[in-house]
Amino acid sequence: ESKNWFLKPEETLRIDLKDIIIFDTPKSGHSFKSLEWNPSQGGSTKISERDYNIILGKSSDVIEKDIDEDFSQKFYLERYLEEFLVSNWENINLEDGLEIFEDDDGNFGQQYYTSDVGYIDILARDKNGNFVVIELKKGRKNDEVVGQVLRYMGWVKNHLAKNNENVRGLIIVGEKDPKLEYALEMVKDKVSLKLYSINFKLKNY
Repeated sequence: ESKNWFLKPEETLRIDLKDIIIFDTPKSGHSFKSLEWNPSQGGSTKISERDYNIILGKSSDVIEKDIDEDFSQKFYLERYLEEFLVSNWENINLEDGLEIFEDDDGNFGQQYYTSDVGYIDILARDKNGNFVVIELKKGRKNDEVVGQVLRYMGWVKNHLAKNNENVRGLIIVGEKDPKLEYALEMVKDKVSLKLYSINFKLKNY
């Protein structure tokens, strides 16, 4: 439903401000590299917590390429890898009898929505009917991906698993990482690792 947001002549727009910080020297938005805030005209608006911390100097004003030039390449490669795995599921053979899950409402197990903890990359069931939460690392830090898999597993256990069905995790990575292996050492009976590789060749036409 559309609404008319224009003010009538007798109306005024009021914004209550608290904890005001006045800079000695005004800071122009153009002086920052990575602010998300990009207004189309003048006025007042809310900004994200990230932008707030950058403006106050509490966070670095860096763009993704400044952090790691390879990060976005890895992220998009692994996003396509997810599509490739799903499209070629029968030929990949991640595990004998492993099938992508589909719930009673017809929701497919790729980017499976959970009400509390986000989207699972791929949710599957093994030949014994147990759940397998599959996550691609996608350039995330080791602690982040391990914590995320465990959160997803907990959600599946509480919301989907019935009749004592087990839930385990599988993380797919592009290169060996001892730090990740250490992070999983205490849950290795619940979360396993698989390594993928891509072989791309050109042949004479």
